[in-house]
Amino acid sequence: MTVQGIDHIIIAVRSVGDALDLFSGSGFTMTPVGEHLKFKSKNTLAMLDDAYLEIAAPTARESFGEALTNHLDKDGEGFFGVVFGHHNAKAFAELMDLSYTEAEREVDTELLRGVATFRVAWLPDGTIQNTFCFVVEHATPELVWHPELQVHENGANTVQTLYLRSASPRDAAVTLRRQLNLPKSDSPIVAMHQNTITFLSPDEMAIKWGDSARAAIDFSGRENLEKKSLFNGQLILNFIST
Repeated sequence: MTVQGIDHIIIAVRSVGDALDLFSGSGFTMTPVGEHLKFKSKNTLAMLDDAYLEIAAPTARESFGEALTNHLDKDGEGFFGVVFGHHNAKAFAELMDLSYTEAEREVDTELLRGVATFRVAWLPDGTIQNTFCFVVEHATPELVWHPELQVHENGANTVQTLYLRSASPRDAAVTLRRQLNLPKSDSPIVAMHQNTITFLSPDEMAIKWGDSARAAIDFSGRENLEKKSLFNGQLILNFIST
């Protein structure tokens, strides 16, 4: 019983409105701003075929909002977390002895209306160093994905690879595989059904993506585009033709 792959990538920001403009300017169709009352955050999403970007800002120093605030105070805006998809989060939580919770959010937009339900298995701290991680099951995917929201000017349709900087790439990959119940390997590349996470040393990350890069995302889609460098080079968006 393993995860399917990256469900979504979380980007921490101070202002969702400003970030909405930033990501729209990078060619993404963004959802209207929504609010997670339970998790004390607001967000806007860029929906792809089987994953999405969540651009999130805290609304209070509580729950998920506290984690966002602490990250912003320490590291500033940029890559914050990665969430893994599973078809049965409760069973995964029981198998791996993880905390489990369910959450709801009312959705009321021009395209989507209803109560979206999420089931969450909380991965332990240190699953990926300095990265917020959990496993999610979307009980109401029809209230998350909509065809009109999945068409982007930049042509992106899937997350192909997430690159993360690590002082010890192989050890980081071994730890992540263990927490996700994936087959053992000593490779720094963690391959899942839908996509991969590749850990790079600071030198490798600097050579490939620049000195400031902490995370980079390869999107597959219609065409090759010039990469986007956001948040002072901390986050790189790369668009690849498929």
